Amino acid sequence: MSGSTDSMFMEAIAAARAGNRVRAKSLLTKLLKTDSSVVDYWVWMSSVVESMREKIYCLESALNLDPTNRAVLRGLTLMGARAPNQAELAAAAKIPRRQIAAIATGASVGGGARLPRLPGLPWRIMAYALVAVVTLFAVGFIARAVLPLLGPRALSQAPTLAPPPAVVTSTPETPTATPTTIPATLRVQRTAIPTEFAQTPLAFFVAQTPTPTSIVGVTPHPAFEAYRSGLRALERGNFQDAVGFFNQVLDLDDSLPDVHFFKGEAQRFYAMSDEGEKDRGALLGSAIRAYDRAVLLDAEYAPPYLGRGHALLARAVIREGSDGLDGQDLPADFEKALQIDPTYRQAYVAQGEFYRRVGLWKSLEDTMQAALDVGLRDPVIYILLGEAQLNRREHEAALDSAIEGSGADPANLYGYFVLGRAFVRLEQYEQALPPLLTYVAYQGGDHRGWSDLGRTQLELDDLPGAAFSLNQALTINERYSPAFLGRGWLNLRLGDYRSGLNDFNKARQFGQETIELFLGLGQAYYLLGDLQEGLNQANTAIVHASEAEACKTGERDTSRAYALRANISEASDELTDYAIQNWEWILDLECPDPLIRLRAQEHLLILTGDIPAPSPTASRTSTPDRPTLTPTTTATATLSPTPAQTFTPSPTPTPAPTATTDSRAGYAQLYPRSFPNPHHPSVG
Repeated sequence: MSGSTDSMFMEAIAAARAGNRVRAKSLLTKLLKTDSSVVDYWVWMSSVVESMREKIYCLESALNLDPTNRAVLRGLTLMGARAPNQAELAAAAKIPRRQIAAIATGASVGGGARLPRLPGLPWRIMAYALVAVVTLFAVGFIARAVLPLLGPRALSQAPTLAPPPAVVTSTPETPTATPTTIPATLRVQRTAIPTEFAQTPLAFFVAQTPTPTSIVGVTPHPAFEAYRSGLRALERGNFQDAVGFFNQVLDLDDSLPDVHFFKGEAQRFYAMSDEGEKDRGALLGSAIRAYDRAVLLDAEYAPPYLGRGHALLARAVIREGSDGLDGQDLPADFEKALQIDPTYRQAYVAQGEFYRRVGLWKSLEDTMQAALDVGLRDPVIYILLGEAQLNRREHEAALDSAIEGSGADPANLYGYFVLGRAFVRLEQYEQALPPLLTYVAYQGGDHRGWSDLGRTQLELDDLPGAAFSLNQALTINERYSPAFLGRGWLNLRLGDYRSGLNDFNKARQFGQETIELFLGLGQAYYLLGDLQEGLNQANTAIVHASEAEACKTGERDTSRAYALRANISEASDELTDYAIQNWEWILDLECPDPLIRLRAQEHLLILTGDIPAPSPTASRTSTPDRPTLTPTTTATATLSPTPAQTFTPSPTPTPAPTATTDSRAGYAQLYPRSFPNPHHPSVG
């Protein structure tokens, strides 16, 4: 261990012994992120975490690192996580009854017997573990009584952690070999973290943490002990202490640019903390002056440019509210930092975060790709790249990036969101569920996570869970269009067609027009019996079908629109031929929705007695650029029994390429998968 980590570890031990679990847990978390291969870190962590499952996880992690550690093995045995081997059973049989009582109670027996000190394990850990065994039964009983009162969130999709590793039945004579790196595609297949564990840092539940990034900009100053103390305070989050230490150095030598930079960093971090909220503006001003001084002393020193850019952005948000970034250009300081150091990881991430916040997805994608091009492989770069690709409808590339980023850093919470959203966009809902459940467990205030989770639950037929998640999203953001879209489809599934229509109209009011929206509107009107308007919306959906990803998205969406139009046409006796045409056009597509292709074959078999072979040269008239919502009346298209409700079907299977937004999440396939044709049950 280095001097700083050794000091931090001793501080963590002191906090644990003093009963300050929160402080000890915070310090041990930092130590594990620095080096998760130290057995003692895991052992002490097991003494300060709350639940039995967490304690077992920590001790199992220690055992994986040191399979011969008998103290850890005994701890796991006492917790019931492993069976004792024969040698341990034989040794236990020889322990006098009075000594067993002393170990179990911790009291003096026969002349002051005390808890034995197990080799390699502080005796207090065993005391904590033994007490936890008793108290957790009470905690478990209370949890069982209270959790049902927390509502659907606590009851729906009750996730569990993966079971502990296989029970160790004997101590191996030789250490196990170092495990090989797990492929990213396997590392992202994780069990969702339970909601009740959301107060425990995510890093405790994952098998590995990434190698930490050292502090950038450090210049050794052996003559100044205060400099090293300032860096340690900064690393631990003691920002006011750090400012004091750096001021001590500057009182002796004001010409050190890196000291001014780190002073600015400490002031900026303190300004953005809860403690510095009241004086945030003044603290940011002081930080900017410190960065200015560093730049003045060394114009080729990159870190202060980056720090100043962060501080200026933060001040803009304070002055202008949540819209402080609207209309802002990328800070010139960010670009200057990269000009000085083209491999400056933090500068790329800062640019990426800026572009993400203002929604410049092409710029975000280009910046993250540039970082990869210079050899940077940080997980956060892949995660940001994945989000950019999602919003640019590059869904498969986004999934690859999300897997790479989240697989390399399973403690990065935002990686779970991007990973889950990528699975949703590709309609791989079973894979999307665990990361989204984990994300909302920790980030319950993000309406986007709840909305995507609700859509996923709807596709997996968890209607109560979907209702809770979508309503949660709209409680957080009452104008979030994708949540209204999801709830619209949910209401159609529940048979509340009028509410579904209202939700689709809300989605249209607060968001952009997409093919999913028009399919939802068309389905709602169809189920309400308004065939005229249903056909109008189906035609509009075809116009909005994008050909940007012909076999991935465009033709799949087009096939759904044809299916809706075909079913509406079947509802009118005069339009059976037009229904047949639409079903045939689905079979002509190269990449329709597979289930809709099957539905088309079923309908054609019933309507015609035959399934025609796809025609690669099928003759189709072009689609009007702007189909009217109230088509002209023709003699053959009049619907009965209402003479006034007339329409002319548009033989327009070829969609006009029109860009759509990335809010499409595949809900169009709910029709016709889940909705029978109410007018023709025999073909539904």
